[in-house]
Amino acid sequence: MLKKVAFVLALMLCVSLALALESGPSNTVGFVKKTLPADPDGTGPLTSYTPFGLPFTFWDVVSGVPVYNVPSGRPSDVIGAQLTGGTGGTGDRVISMTTGYYAFRNVLPGLWQGTLEDSSGMKAGVAFQLWNRHAFIQDMVLAGQVDTSTFGPIWIAELAYTPLSFRDARVRPIPNINLRTSGFTGGTGGTSDRLIELGTGSYAYYATGTSLWVYNPTTFTSVSPGMAYRIWNRHDTVPGGWWYNYGPNIVSRPPDRPGSDDPIDKISRPPNRPRGAAR
Repeated sequence: MLKKVAFVLALMLCVSLALALESGPSNTVGFVKKTLPADPDGTGPLTSYTPFGLPFTFWDVVSGVPVYNVPSGRPSDVIGAQLTGGTGGTGDRVISMTTGYYAFRNVLPGLWQGTLEDSSGMKAGVAFQLWNRHAFIQDMVLAGQVDTSTFGPIWIAELAYTPLSFRDARVRPIPNINLRTSGFTGGTGGTSDRLIELGTGSYAYYATGTSLWVYNPTTFTSVSPGMAYRIWNRHDTVPGGWWYNYGPNIVSRPPDRPGSDDPIDKISRPPNRPRGAAR
C-alpha cells in the first residue's frame, strides 16, 4: 500500500512540474501580411506605394535570431531580407510619411541603407509607405511581439493632415481609441475632423447633432493591425493643434471562443484549420 501511495505522490509531482514548465512566461507574437502591387516601369505611380504601420514591437536580430528585450526600428530588423534589393535607384524602398526619410533594400541579404536604417527610424505610431519598385507583386510579413503599451503622444496640427498608425494587434472599434477625449472635434460631415484609412479612402467622423460616429463606408467601424491612417484636423485650435493619446496601456486579452458575440476588442488571428486538414 505504501508503495502505491509513494508512486501516486511521485506521479503527481512529475505532473505538477510539467504543468509549471508548460505555464511558464512566454511572449505573445503576431504577424500581418501586406501584398505589395507591382511597379512595371519603376517610376513610382501612387498605386505602387503601400501604406502600413507597425502593429508589434520588433527586436534586434542577430544571426537570424531576435534578441528579446532589445527593441529595434531598423528596416533590417523589421523587414529583414524580404523584398528585392538593388541600388538607391532600383531597390525597394520604405518611406516615413512623417519625415520623408527612407531606406532602400540593397542587393546583400538583409541589408538596408538610408536614414531609417542608420537612425533606427521605424517607430510605433508612425505611418510608412513601401515602394515595390519591381514588375512583380511581392508579399511582406511583419512579425513581432504583441504590445499594447502606451506610445506617443502624437501631435495633430491644426488645419492639416497627420499620418499615423497603431501599435496594437487587435481590431479596435473607432469609438474606443481615445479620439474624442484627446481633442478630435466633431460637427457635420462637412466640418468634423476625420479619421481616414490610407489605401482605401474609408473615413469616419463624429456627428455632434446625433452624438454618434458616422462611417463611410458603413463597414469601416474599426482600425486594424498593420494599416496606416490620417487624421484631418479641420479646426483652427489653440495652441495650434492637439495631442493624440491613443495608448490603452493594457495587455491584449486572448481571442474570444468561437461563436462569442462579445463585441470587445479582439486579437486578429488566422482561422483554425479543420480537424484532419493537411498542414
